[in-house]
Amino acid sequence: MSSKEPLLNQQPAKDFSGFSKQARQLGLTLEKQIGTLSKLTFKREAANPLGTSSPDNFLEARNLRQNIGTKLAEFKNLVERMEDILTEYGNDLSDPTLPHTFRRHSEQLSQFQQEFSKIEAKLNAASAREELLGEESARPSRKNNRERLTEQSEAAYFMGEQSRIDSSHSMIDSTLSQAYEIRGELGQQGLSLASSNSRIMQLASSIPGMNGLLSRINMRRRRDSVVVGSVISLGIIFLFFTVL
Repeated sequence: MSSKEPLLNQQPAKDFSGFSKQARQLGLTLEKQIGTLSKLTFKREAANPLGTSSPDNFLEARNLRQNIGTKLAEFKNLVERMEDILTEYGNDLSDPTLPHTFRRHSEQLSQFQQEFSKIEAKLNAASAREELLGEESARPSRKNNRERLTEQSEAAYFMGEQSRIDSSHSMIDSTLSQAYEIRGELGQQGLSLASSNSRIMQLASSIPGMNGLLSRINMRRRRDSVVVGSVISLGIIFLFFTVL
């Protein structure tokens, strides 16, 4: 039985070795990428003390963060699978160095996670600083925009008021012009009526009994003239107050 046990445990040992090989290769890649991301972060903080970074550096750092996060998850999965083999087979494995290899990979994973967490914290702080400074720099612009819009609104308001006043003046001038025309027409009609009245009076003086009739006609005309004049005056006053 003892001669067969190493043969029974050869496959888990081979699986473990395969996982360990993948973890070593992945660890080299992670070490390189984390180092590159760390340099980008340092360059971002040193070259841009005000928190402004170039778009190229920002995109490169973002892509590296995503790639490193994916590879860390793969590395963690390999470490967990190696741990499962050690837990299941324990001391029955033929290679006594496997637990040491597992601890080395586990420690390397913890180191990568810690370094990546520190770099992410710096990048997040830099992003927050950029956003804050961006808002601070945008405030004067927003203030100037508000002031400019306020000035434009006030100018538009006063121009509108001036336009309404000019329109009111135009309506008043038009109303007064019409009133003057009506007054002129009434004056002409009055002259015509006076001339007609004079001729009628001359005719009436030659015909007995016409004076009383003409007197009544003249009284009615004067009354009609007063009514028409009152209506026109009230209409002009109403138009004047309506325009104002």
